Parts: sequence; structure tokens; C-alpha cells
Amino acid sequence: MRKNFNTVGFVGLSHLGLTYLAAASEKGIKVVGYHDNRNLINNLKNNKCPIMEPGLKQLLNKNKNKINFTFDIFDLRECDLVFISQDVHTNKKNKSDLSKINYFVNKLRKILKSNSTLVILSQVSPGYTEKVKWKKKNLYYQVETLIFGNAVERALNPDRIIVGSYRKNPLNKIYNSYIAKFRCPIFIMDYVSAELCKISINMFLASSVSTTNALVELCEKIGASWSNIYPAIQRDKRIGKYSYLRPGLGISGGNLERDIYNITNLANKFHSDKKIFKSFIHSSARRKNWVYETLKKFYLNKKKSLGKIGILGLSYKQNTNSTKNSPAINLINKIKRNKILVYDPKASDILFKKNVKRCFSIKEVLSSIDVLVICTPWSEFRGISASQLLKAVRKKIIIDPFQIFNKDKLIKEGFIYKSLGEY
Repeated sequence: MRKNFNTVGFVGLSHLGLTYLAAASEKGIKVVGYHDNRNLINNLKNNKCPIMEPGLKQLLNKNKNKINFTFDIFDLRECDLVFISQDVHTNKKNKSDLSKINYFVNKLRKILKSNSTLVILSQVSPGYTEKVKWKKKNLYYQVETLIFGNAVERALNPDRIIVGSYRKNPLNKIYNSYIAKFRCPIFIMDYVSAELCKISINMFLASSVSTTNALVELCEKIGASWSNIYPAIQRDKRIGKYSYLRPGLGISGGNLERDIYNITNLANKFHSDKKIFKSFIHSSARRKNWVYETLKKFYLNKKKSLGKIGILGLSYKQNTNSTKNSPAINLINKIKRNKILVYDPKASDILFKKNVKRCFSIKEVLSSIDVLVICTPWSEFRGISASQLLKAVRKKIIIDPFQIFNKDKLIKEGFIYKSLGEY
């Protein structure tokens, strides 16, 4: 085996694979991107990126001379280092489906050289990597810590890299040479510790989100203002300015939910305490229903109809096209009697519901509505003026969880205005 690598392979070109592949190419590394979907490969070759991620398409185009997108798995034979980088899909209960990962592992076992280094980048359950039939000195699990909407920056400049190796052995020269390109601290541990480390990170994130949401709900009930409170909390170094202290509509996107499912399942299997993890699910569900409960409490229980409801935002958060477990989809599924006009600048899901019209601009939504709901705080929504809202929202009802509009100004104009964390 060479001490250095010439080409690195990425198997599975979903959000995870494309982001890490783009980062590797930016570091000057030649890469092979393989997927078994011919249409996907053809689109990528034509600079048509299926993933909404700021900077990703530009980075792929910039380094296209270093990238070989291929439908032929045998092209991976030139790679001494190969990452399995397919996002793990989850079902409606957030249970992981590892069948695609297993499929790729089995295909690679048949075509790669016996001394090739394999790194599992896809998130798997604790105990999975140990069972993979590969030379253990050349098998690793790397924890991915991407954030939708900021994935490219985190892949290019990670704050640390966490690796699981067989019995905490040092990295082989090929893999170590690759990781050195990213110039950050490296934490090496055994397979199962690394696998659980990924879940542990997400549990701390989930606990931060859940604690914030519980406090925000209390603010709404007692007359406190969370927008005044959280900047003061962020100044505490034990909590920090990067904490999840801004209120939101529960946990969405699939990644945290998947790990809540995984950790709850592990706790159940080994008879450990699972109450705290179940509380995350409960807290998230309460906040995800906040918009519906607000409408129901103040308006839906009245005899008069609300008329047309405009919804801005389908994706689960800004700067992504993913609608996995999104608050907007949750709301739409609950409101079946009202006509709904909905717009999102990037969301890829197509809605097929009789009462829902998918619009293609803000203007189209604001053309004829009685109530306006903001479900994703896209920056372009902040450009909507008070005069536009006065003309568009006939019943002067605005549900704006993230307070992207000027609350005081709209209330002076006679609007009924509701946002998270405010009485």
C-alpha cells in the first residue's frame, strides 16, 4: 500500500456524500463519486446539483476537473481510500434503514483491493462497524457533524474529526495522510465509542432545543419575553453564544429524531433510563403543534371561517430544501377544511392535497389570503413590508413564530400578531 493516496472515493452521493466530496476536491484531492442512480450521475456531470446547500454547487463546479462522477463502480478500483457516504434514510418513526449501506459494503467487498481502506461516514448504530467484514486495520468509522445550511463550511474547516478504529488503533498512513489535509484536532476511539459519540452529540443538541422550547412555552404563559432573556443567557460561557437558544417549532430534519430513536432503543435494550430521551420527543411534539394550537385556540374554535391561509416556508429550516418532519407539513396535515396557499423558495417536496395550492412566489401567496403563517424564516420573507401585509392579509392575523416582522409596528396597524416566547 502506498503511504499517500492518489484518489479518494465517495460511495453514495446524497447530501452527506456530495458535501464531503466537494470539500476533499477543494483540498486539492482527486475524487471519484459513485452512485447507482444513473440519472443522478448524469445531472451531476451537467452541473445540476440536486441538493440545496449554500456554496455546494459552486464548489463542485470550481473543482470539476478533480471530480469523476460515475455510474461504474469499477472506477473505484483506482482508490486506496473509499468513504461510504450515503445518508441513512429513516421511516415515519425515525428508525434507520441501513439496507443501502449494507448494499454498498457488499458491492465494495467484491471489487476493491484487499488492502483498500474503507471509512464508514454514514451514521450507523453502535456495534455496526465491528460487524463489517473488512480487514480491521483498514476499517474506520468517522463521525460526521454537518449542519444543514452550513455543511460546506463545516466539511472544509471541521472543529475536530472523530474516528473509530479497531481497538483504538492508530490510523493507517493512507487515512492519516488524508485527514491531515483538514488541519484540526483528531479524536481516535474504538468503533462503538465513536458510533455512540455521534449520537451523544445530537442528544446534547436535542436537550438544548428541548430546554429552550420548554422555557419559551413558559414565557408565553406568564408574560415574559424570551427575546429579552436568551441574549443574556448566551453570555454565560458555560452555555455559550452557539447554543440552540433561539426558539423554534420543535426538532425537525430527521437527524436528531433518528438519534433520539436510536438512544431510546439502546436504553430500552439494556434496561437503562430512557425517560429523558422520551421527554425530548414530547417537548418537540408540543412545539411542532404550536402554530396549529395557536390557530385553534384563538380562531379555529370560532364559528366564522378563517378563510384562506397563506403559509410561507415548507422546508424544516432555512437554507435547505429538506422537508423531513417539517412544521409546515405537520400544520398542513392538520388543517383540512381551509384553503391553503403555500410557498417555499427551495423545498423539493410536491404537495398533492385538494385544499393546498403550491405557489411559486411570495406575491402569489399574498394575492388573496385572510391569515398569514410563517413556518420557515427564509431571509427573503423579511423583505415583506408592512404596507404589503396591510393590503394582503384581510383579517389581519399573522402567526410569525420567529418574529421576522416588526411586531410593534404591525400591532399598531391593528394586526393580531403571535410569535414564540411572547405573551
